[in-house]
Amino acid sequence: MKLPETMAASTPLEMGKSLWRFGTHRYFYVMAQYLIHSGIANAISWIKLILLSSVVTLCLVIPILWPLFLFWVYQKYQSYAASRAKLLPSWTGPESLEQKVLKAIEKNEPPENGKFQNRDGLSLHYYSEGRGSKYVLICNGVNCSYLLWKPLMDSLTESFGKDWREEVTVITWDYRGLYKSEAPPATSSYSVRALCEDAYDLLRHLKLEKWHAVCGWSTGVQCSLEYAGLYPETVERIFLVNGSHGHTLHTAFQPMPQFFFLSTMSRLLSTAIYFVRFYICNDAKEFQRFKSLWVKLNELVSCTLHRLNGFLLGSASLEYTMASNALDLTGHGPDHCNNVMRILQALDSHSSAYTLPELPVPILVVAGLLDVMTPAFTQYEIAGLAQRAKLVSIAAGTHHCILESPQLASREAARFFQADPKDLEKWGSEDRVSWPIGWYLL
Repeated sequence: MKLPETMAASTPLEMGKSLWRFGTHRYFYVMAQYLIHSGIANAISWIKLILLSSVVTLCLVIPILWPLFLFWVYQKYQSYAASRAKLLPSWTGPESLEQKVLKAIEKNEPPENGKFQNRDGLSLHYYSEGRGSKYVLICNGVNCSYLLWKPLMDSLTESFGKDWREEVTVITWDYRGLYKSEAPPATSSYSVRALCEDAYDLLRHLKLEKWHAVCGWSTGVQCSLEYAGLYPETVERIFLVNGSHGHTLHTAFQPMPQFFFLSTMSRLLSTAIYFVRFYICNDAKEFQRFKSLWVKLNELVSCTLHRLNGFLLGSASLEYTMASNALDLTGHGPDHCNNVMRILQALDSHSSAYTLPELPVPILVVAGLLDVMTPAFTQYEIAGLAQRAKLVSIAAGTHHCILESPQLASREAARFFQADPKDLEKWGSEDRVSWPIGWYLL
């Protein structure tokens, strides 16, 4: 789709009207595509679940089919075991799941790290991996470590055709108040804008003129978009995965487009956050009790639902990175947990949607059509609102596309990172939304 030719020679008012007409047409066209793509993906996933349950039941009931069923289980287990053997560090041993998670995060930290001081005088921690001339900034999801990007980064070598570290240097940092970064005293200092100002201060600390790419996963998508809106001259391109443009709690766990407002889920989530902040985190005994219950719950979910999902996908990394994401919430003390809640509230109070139609930076969005946490319609909205955006959806993808389908996600990322800036000049003018990929994973 091309912008109207009359826009270049119009007055500001006429140009605004043309942009509005063009933008609304594009938005509803993209959202119509979402309804089609999502409907097909969900229908296939439910049909597959019913068929799989029926076949398993049939195999168990008819003894002559037991060898066939056992052979299928054996093949799946072989793939899962091979994937598990590659995990570093090894997840076998007498330690608890929480101890394994902390060890895994420590072992997978980028080799280079340091401190920088932001404009507020806070000492923040950053990490660096790679030696390439293209500097890529990663905006993590809140309460997420670099470990969650590890499967995608490992797959980039295959997608690049060489060790990605020769071409790219990845930089990430701990948000203020999380992990090794110093915390500000005021809750208002955890705004999305403040997090993005920290990223700009990191750029200046490293004496760089711009980021080759800014990447965001989950809530890091909001940070990436806000950063590009504040400092567009320092961003060459944006790569986004499984995240919303804003008001996170208002859309979480609500898989239908918000053409009308649904408030029940957002109210429940907001209430839960206030409960954790002002009851759990303010009382040492209550926090320890909450932590014990939270760890037990995740140990149960990890060895059942996550393991089953990882078993069916043949990827053990999904199980353990999901566990690390969850257990990080309580693994670093009540202050860390409280700061996570503060940032979640700041994310819900923020939206970058109003800046998207004017954002000049090319954007690649990767969405999971089965994502429940940040439903895919929010990513389709980014593609429909942004001036220069393209969207690729993974048919079987949930909120953790980069863990479930790292090869697919890294292939799209590599093409985008390696594209010449001249090739990106018309980015998003045509083929804004591609047909979903990875149908075979459903």
